[in-house]
Amino acid sequence: MPAGTVRKFARGLRNTFDMIWDAAHHRIIVADNGPAIGDDINVIFEGANLGWPFTFAGGPPAPGVTAPVYRFTNTVAPTGILALSGANQQLRSGILLGTFVAKAIYFIPNIDVRPLPDPIALIAKETGSIIDVAQNPQGDIVGYYDNHGFLLS
Repeated sequence: MPAGTVRKFARGLRNTFDMIWDAAHHRIIVADNGPAIGDDINVIFEGANLGWPFTFAGGPPAPGVTAPVYRFTNTVAPTGILALSGANQQLRSGILLGTFVAKAIYFIPNIDVRPLPDPIALIAKETGSIIDVAQNPQGDIVGYYDNHGFLLS
């Protein structure tokens, strides 16, 4: 695609804060915030329709809609999402997801398992609302809340 051009990869997301590009599988992994309920995790391939505003929160799917791979039963308000780099000794692979309402960082060991098991809370309600999660080149995992950063160890 020539520089400066734009194409639509997918549609039907409501309120995403962050996403991961999975170059090996040519897909996007993203968590989406529902309007009051219905926060979910999606694996998106080019051309996908995620359904918003016609279907959400476990309602009946509209024709041609790609269902999320996971739907939270409570509002968590997903924010930052991170694909682990392999540099951390304890958490080599998988995905971390920060949440604003749940004040948690969740671990998803393998996004391709179906059905996707419940994400594992590494921390919950020990800080303020999580706004992002990152990893430095040494493998340290850093969470951010209320203008503060903390190491997850």
